[in-house]
Amino acid sequence: MKSVATTQISEETDISEVIETVKQHVKDAKLPDVEVVRMLWDVLMDAVQWSGKNHGKLELELIYKVQMQCYEDVKLMKLLPEIIIFLYDQDVLAKDTILHWFRKGTNPKGRQTFVKALEPFVNWLEEAEEEE
Repeated sequence: MKSVATTQISEETDISEVIETVKQHVKDAKLPDVEVVRMLWDVLMDAVQWSGKNHGKLELELIYKVQMQCYEDVKLMKLLPEIIIFLYDQDVLAKDTILHWFRKGTNPKGRQTFVKALEPFVNWLEEAEEEE
């Protein structure tokens, strides 16, 4: 599945076709959800050019997408801080991007809930910034 999805993305296949291919592989192989998430994460991270001047915009877009997914799925709502912290720890998200999102860049959907939930982490980031 991973190699097929990587090939389709590199060939700029229509996203709906990529999604259908992934769904079919998941169904045929009866893959556990955790394996699907791992594979898709690897494929997506390999497909995106994370360097250059668009880096901050890509990070911000990633946070927006995570926020919307968490907002739309009640089971994920409480996980936003953990996801953001994980992405920060893995050097996917920069401190500046997180602070920008926190201060003025959040989507209005769930804003108060997410800002409040992430406040302790943001306070820690700001304190670390002041110490530097």
